Amino acid sequence: MEERETVHVNATLETLPELLSWVHKVVAKAQWNKTQAMQFELVLEEAIVNIVMHAYARQGGPLEIEAVLIPQESLTFILTDQGEPFDPLSAPLKESVPEDEIVEGGLGVKLMRLYCDSLHYQRVGNSNQLTLSKSTTSSSQ
Repeated sequence: MEERETVHVNATLETLPELLSWVHKVVAKAQWNKTQAMQFELVLEEAIVNIVMHAYARQGGPLEIEAVLIPQESLTFILTDQGEPFDPLSAPLKESVPEDEIVEGGLGVKLMRLYCDSLHYQRVGNSNQLTLSKSTTSSSQ
């Protein structure tokens, strides 16, 4: 049976730890190995930070995150914000960068593509909606 959880917050750097704690609890229900769980949590952190930094330009704004777990099938997060329109999936990908030369921007989308089985962006009215999904039975990554 499908399990759904939703959280509504003001998307700021101050609310990030609370959000990541919630994400961690939800991801634990997928029963992935430690590496898979950490990878999906990293992707979600990148997506949330992008909303805070870019959609809302660090000024905060409403963010809804819905998690949908279908046991033995998939875990999906749907992030909806009312910030500036931005399709992260259309952003150009940066090539590998040496660790000592990493600068802000560009690598989050690459991680999303690497660690998610399905990604979808759409503009719904005045909202950005990013859907990230991963199979709970996936043995890859």
